[in-house]
Amino acid sequence: MERTEDVFAYLRWIDQQVAQHAAGLPQIEKHGEQWQAVAIQVAGHRMLVPLDEVRAIFPPPRMVALPRAKTWVAGLANMRGELTGVFDLSQFLFDRPSERSRNNVVLLAKENGQVAFLV
Repeated sequence: MERTEDVFAYLRWIDQQVAQHAAGLPQIEKHGEQWQAVAIQVAGHRMLVPLDEVRAIFPPPRMVALPRAKTWVAGLANMRGELTGVFDLSQFLFDRPSERSRNNVVLLAKENGQVAFLV
């Protein structure tokens, strides 16, 4: 038993010596908050969407139109197994429908469920 206690006492002594004589680590300097974003272009206007607000980026899905919906409601689509409302940002923000081409993408927002935007 004595030998075990001696070993632990010696290890404690080593730990104390290291703590006393160790040089401190350099401090990390912060130069302001950093964040990441996805750059999009809507009706010729460049915009940034915070990356933590984006769940995924897809090509435009097949959509079902909704009768009597506002002009900026592009329709409903099955995205990742969920029925998702798809909205045309160009129509909503600038009253100009987005050009439907293969270059458009859809952003899925995470906040309060799933929603998609044509950009």
